[in-house]
Amino acid sequence: MRLLPLQWLAAGCLATLVSAQNPPPAKGAAPQRPGAQGPQRPGPQKGGAGKGAPGKGAPGKGAPGKRAPGKGAKPGARGATRAVEAPPLPPQPESAPPQLAALSGTADPIALALADDGKHLFSVEGTSLLMLDASKPALPEVARAVLDATVLGLVCSQNALYIAGGPNGVGFLDVDGLTPRAPADPKKQADPNQPAAPPVRKSVEWFDQADGRPCTHVEVTQTLVLATFTTDRKSELRVYMRAGRKLVGSVKMPGRALDIAVKDSYAYLALGQLGVVRADLQFLKQPKLDRGPDLTRIDVPEHFHLQRGFARELAVAGDSLYVAADIAGLVEIDLTRPWGTTESFRARPLTFLGRPAYAVRVDARGERVAVGTARMPALVGDGAPYGLLGKLGWDFSTADIPLGDWQPGASEALWVFQHPQGATLDLVGIEAIDDSSWRGLAIGGRRVYEQHVKLGVIVREISDLPRIAQAGDAKVPLEGALKLVGRRKTSGLVCVDGEPSLQDPHLLFFATDPTGSAGKGFLRIMGDQLKSPPELAALPPLGTTVGAQWPDAASSREWLMSGGPRSWRIHRFTHRPKVQLDSWELVPPAPPDQKDGGTRGRVNFNSTCDGELILATRDDTRFGLVGYSTTAVMTVLGMSKPGSRVILEPLWQLPTHFDDERPASRTWRAKVFALEDGRRIAAIAAGANTNPEGEHFEEPQLVLYDVTNGTSTKPRLLGVAWGDERKSLAVAVDAFQLGHRAYVAVATTGGQMLIFDVNAPEKPTLVRSYKAPISPYDGERENLLDLEIATEQDSGRVFAYLAAGRAGLLRVELTPTDDALAPDVVMDTPGWACGVTSTLFGGERYWLVGDQRAGLRLYR
Repeated sequence: MRLLPLQWLAAGCLATLVSAQNPPPAKGAAPQRPGAQGPQRPGPQKGGAGKGAPGKGAPGKGAPGKRAPGKGAKPGARGATRAVEAPPLPPQPESAPPQLAALSGTADPIALALADDGKHLFSVEGTSLLMLDASKPALPEVARAVLDATVLGLVCSQNALYIAGGPNGVGFLDVDGLTPRAPADPKKQADPNQPAAPPVRKSVEWFDQADGRPCTHVEVTQTLVLATFTTDRKSELRVYMRAGRKLVGSVKMPGRALDIAVKDSYAYLALGQLGVVRADLQFLKQPKLDRGPDLTRIDVPEHFHLQRGFARELAVAGDSLYVAADIAGLVEIDLTRPWGTTESFRARPLTFLGRPAYAVRVDARGERVAVGTARMPALVGDGAPYGLLGKLGWDFSTADIPLGDWQPGASEALWVFQHPQGATLDLVGIEAIDDSSWRGLAIGGRRVYEQHVKLGVIVREISDLPRIAQAGDAKVPLEGALKLVGRRKTSGLVCVDGEPSLQDPHLLFFATDPTGSAGKGFLRIMGDQLKSPPELAALPPLGTTVGAQWPDAASSREWLMSGGPRSWRIHRFTHRPKVQLDSWELVPPAPPDQKDGGTRGRVNFNSTCDGELILATRDDTRFGLVGYSTTAVMTVLGMSKPGSRVILEPLWQLPTHFDDERPASRTWRAKVFALEDGRRIAAIAAGANTNPEGEHFEEPQLVLYDVTNGTSTKPRLLGVAWGDERKSLAVAVDAFQLGHRAYVAVATTGGQMLIFDVNAPEKPTLVRSYKAPISPYDGERENLLDLEIATEQDSGRVFAYLAAGRAGLLRVELTPTDDALAPDVVMDTPGWACGVTSTLFGGERYWLVGDQRAGLRLYR
């Protein structure tokens, strides 16, 4: 699996800032159309298809002539006897649609809600909704529900949860059904510091959806439920009776609806760059709309090139509507004045440490208002990899918006204001927050509840008498205004890259995203379950990618190579008699041409193994392909202590970008395959061509080298080929064979799968392509971030499995050469599908899909 880590995807942006689901169709059912957003996804199911894609660099059915040993090779005898027995189900053919079998559990936080009475906090983490005890500092888990959805809005009212579940639509969950029963024996009370055991698990009732339009927010009144559904150009407000959740009215509006607040008989909607609109709920069947004040008239700091006054989030308290208005700061609209007039609103631009503070979250209760500000505008922060529905830029720029179009802020921060009735809004506390990403904000009494991707859930308490200093006409709160009283770090496994163990195919090695949950890099498949092995819990994470694997002379050990932020990492994993992980850092060599060749590399470090030859790739240099020998690596590590940095002269360094290209070039992953004449070819996904004067500028680039002689001879450049669309990076590559011809498939961030005929590798030819579906949310083509090929042995049918971002996992059959390529299976994961891999045991192929929002998913 080659998932894209948050740290890796956003590294360029962050570095600059710091320095300045539908179920798959059953056999025989009609295939879903590309990009279809389905109804409620099923829970874990048994049965389903057997799979046959090869592991990377391993002998397998999916690509011709793999040389052993490599990734996904058959386990040794001891490893096989130690493995957990596979479920006693007959293996299915490759052509059978895979079925969801298991989820990895929790992952990154994505939504937050506070109960009416303040006793419980609800935190959505990956595929799960957790009910937390808000009275204890550690916020222990009381119960949970399975959501399997990307939650964009969450409201708790009168012991009921209402959920805006993106493509899943709008949902309902009875909180009383989550609360565990009291112990049967009153003398045996549970430990008050521990969650109730076992937690109650309950599924959500998804009661409405809109074709292809994700549900972005939900709000409730005493009698009504309101939900917004949106596309890139227009939105719809739907109104339901709270009793029975029956649809009774709707109204369409321009713009992208992102939030709802309600007071009396009016609903207020945040429409992004179109500001705020008011819907009169007295006209229940079709609420009457009134445009709000023009937020674009608010003065904002200079040198800001995006839309002004972007309405991101709303809150109502007293007679005021508060708008988190991005660069315009906190906007207060006086609801006692005529709606939409200039006199009805006041803006309070926010700056922190002399730089912009972008207001992206707001909540209000009583006289207190809490505001969350970010280092980047809402348009940027809502896009991938930070946000929940936006796409990733083709060049991995955040939300596809260049950094030059906006000025970075100094820090994320929490602001708390006091607003007594009839008085002015007064700042009473401000707290800087470590680099993270806002997810949710709620205020209850004197407590403020925050939710962040990196930091998890944080609880702060507002002091009654904070220390205040006078700075000109402003009062500046000092220490003591906000006190940290509780926190919960997500304990899930956020998988960003992984492969099965060579010794034990039930054991999965995973790199983890260090900016997300506090997970570790190991999982075990046990029947139809994914479990974190207790004996491996103390081992450190492996890094941000997992690549080359090779066996050790001792059958109880194996080696693997992973990527760190600035180097490769080599790991020796010992299975028996005691589990042990020894690791070293392999320092990248300086490029042969240091003046024009670029740097040693940064962030993107991948690898694959072909026999004794290690092919290691890196970015930020034209010399993107580096060769090592497994023997030499193990020899030098044997003379170094685990944990040390090792310098090893490589066999060679080869260009994957050439003299007419810019030095800061991207090289991603490599795949070795064999031709019928016996030659072994390395296919490298080399990002995009970077020569601004060339005819192939910014087109995805494929580079082929002859590696037939392994470690004994320097590989020879055979050919270079490009895609047919610009602004696209080649990021993943796999090989397959149809008849007697060899082909290479390349996945690109521009949303294409490119098929090259490489039977004559000196002249690779683009012969076919598949275009990913368009997202209804923003009208943009989905990124393709990973692929793996599977071939059915009996029939020779070839399938490509594609991790397609928001569209989920797509399967495209490549066998017919005269038909247009289209998915025959769509597995719509709840968030952002970034990687796919497989493992084989018990005669059955298991597929694992990494979802950046919802963790790891097991299909079979």
